[in-house]
Amino acid sequence: KAREQALREGRQEGHRIGLEEGLERGRRAGLSEGRLEGLRTALERVLVARFGPVGEDVSERLKRASEQQLDVWLERAARASSLGEVFRSERENDQR
Repeated sequence: KAREQALREGRQEGHRIGLEEGLERGRRAGLSEGRLEGLRTALERVLVARFGPVGEDVSERLKRASEQQLDVWLERAARASSLGEVFRSERENDQR
């Protein structure tokens, strides 16, 4: 009887801990995705304000980009004189 009770309590505790860990992982993933989507939206708004409507190719590129790449593009967008300048490759940047 005591052994069964201990097993039952152990399972309940394991379930509680697993649920808490899963919720925390989900929360962190949601925050990360929210930051990424916010960065995409901000960049697209800057691009539209500076260069006019962006095409589907730019929208797709923004959707596939990492947070780090979006940061680079956002910084460039603040100073670029053209849309092409925002998206030029790093190698091209080094040559200028």
